[in-house]
Amino acid sequence: MSIRLQTKLATEQNRVRDAKATVQYWRKRDGNQQSWNEICAHALLLLSEIRINTYRDLITRVNIFHHLTHAPPPISMAARSVYTIYRMDINLARDYYLKTAADGKLF
Repeated sequence: MSIRLQTKLATEQNRVRDAKATVQYWRKRDGNQQSWNEICAHALLLLSEIRINTYRDLITRVNIFHHLTHAPPPISMAARSVYTIYRMDINLARDYYLKTAADGKLF
């Protein structure tokens, strides 16, 4: 079971690396302005980080359980493969998001 979890962890770390490359691609393509594609890539990156932390926690629990001679079974915790985003707060504090009438552009 530990080997299977380590394989999932390695796969998820590869996904994180690919997602970071995707974020850099969209940032370069859009001229350092955040687009929806980049924001979505950031959201996927956060989900991958959550999965990585879950897998690491499960691997630690499995290893501890195997090393102990007398112990209750580890708490079963399913590694979720589907996450629902109920709320996403986006900080739109950069100058190019909000323009004034003096700039000649509105929002």
